[in-house]
Amino acid sequence: MIISPETIAQDTEAFPIFSDADLATVQEFGMDEEFADGEALIRSGTRDYDCFFILNGEVRVVDISSEGEREVVVHSRGQFIGDIDLLTGRPGVVDIIAKGSVHTARIPNSRIREFLVRFPDIGDRMMGAFTRRRTLLSATDFEGIRIYGYKDCGMTLKIQEFFYRNGVPHSWLDCEKSEVSEKLASLGVECADTPYLTWGKHEIFRKPTLSQLAEHIGISRSVSDEVYDTVIIGAGPSGLGAAVYASSEGLKTLIIDNIGPGGQAGSSSKIENYAGFPAGLSGRDLAHRSYLQALKFGTDFAAPCSALSIERDPEGLYHLELCTGSTVRTRTIIVSTGISYRKLRVDGMDRLSGSGVYYNATQVESILCQDRPVHVIGAGNSAGQAAMFLSRFASEVNLLVRGDNLQKSMSEYLWSRVEVNPKIKIRFQTELRAIHGEQSIESVTLEDRVAGSENHESSAGVFIFIGGEPCTDFLPEKMARDEKGFVLAGASIADHPDW
Repeated sequence: MIISPETIAQDTEAFPIFSDADLATVQEFGMDEEFADGEALIRSGTRDYDCFFILNGEVRVVDISSEGEREVVVHSRGQFIGDIDLLTGRPGVVDIIAKGSVHTARIPNSRIREFLVRFPDIGDRMMGAFTRRRTLLSATDFEGIRIYGYKDCGMTLKIQEFFYRNGVPHSWLDCEKSEVSEKLASLGVECADTPYLTWGKHEIFRKPTLSQLAEHIGISRSVSDEVYDTVIIGAGPSGLGAAVYASSEGLKTLIIDNIGPGGQAGSSSKIENYAGFPAGLSGRDLAHRSYLQALKFGTDFAAPCSALSIERDPEGLYHLELCTGSTVRTRTIIVSTGISYRKLRVDGMDRLSGSGVYYNATQVESILCQDRPVHVIGAGNSAGQAAMFLSRFASEVNLLVRGDNLQKSMSEYLWSRVEVNPKIKIRFQTELRAIHGEQSIESVTLEDRVAGSENHESSAGVFIFIGGEPCTDFLPEKMARDEKGFVLAGASIADHPDW
């Protein structure tokens, strides 16, 4: 459902009105600045923009991501301008234009974190507004970066996942639809040029890499030459939590990840067994909250970025060689790389990976399977959550379980829901044997071990959640690991001969 501008303007969490006393505090901390009618306070695409509190007058928030201009909301006295990009340093996504003469209190971007920490009563409301504003923006017809691509194109899917994980407003246009292909033809763009990305009337990229996109939208930034107190490898919940604790204590902290905040949890449509969220929340929302909190305390963040090697110099500093070609120096390293889902080895798997074979179940993948049958493989919580989420979009969800029950591997609250969901068909002692399709998945072959038969049936997607393997290949060989490859730590290393 699309939310109207009138409804957005009434959201007091997204658009709080600060008191005269609050505004006096802002004025004392910042600086006064005035703007004439029609003058821009912030232009879309501006990086490291400043924060403005409106003392008198009104400003218009204008969306220019489509081919025209559209007013999103109007700010007036007591309200502030800005969202999460005040902390990320990424380009602004809207124009902010004075509506008549406007008097503001301006806080320089370089002092935003200081302001949020020094004045928590104001800062807490601003932090809540940051998250809420992006949530509301995604519920409007705001297009953001437009991605023209085919649903069976692996790179199109990677770009959508990259934007989704990093909170970049975007929309996907399926090139298989006639109106989209006609639009591309009018722009002189051929199939070989996709994925094709635009912002408003302007072309951004043809067939970009994730590194190019990260640099363009300000996610990828040069890493400081200073010595970090700690570098955290992996931006899942544990890595983000460590970043919050470290940076809030004043430690100079860097966190790197090969795609963006969330880790394995970012692929979960809903998490209900994480303390503090009784109603549950998506893995993306959990990661976004922690990411925002870490930024507030000054954590540096780099993505897509991975560590290639680690060495220690005679002074005890660690040197991390990154895939970007730079080297980071740090006093300590926290490895929170988690696991990657195991790959099934069946006919057609490698050829159709990313074109119907998925290891995530988020909004990105669900759109591709609308009103069609899908198959989820696994018996753990990730498989159960994926099945529940996909049942909102697919015509039928087949949950393939190699064993004969769910109670041994899935949380009680979850398997009880899965069992009564009318759109989920649980198929015990059933295994995937082959995947079929040319450009994208069309059907699967399943083995029913109870009946002793093989079945060939239609499928729009195979979602795999069958356990994982540790992401520790980049670590030095002498790093102590167990027989499965997980790094030894805590009590588990006490009996190691080198301890």
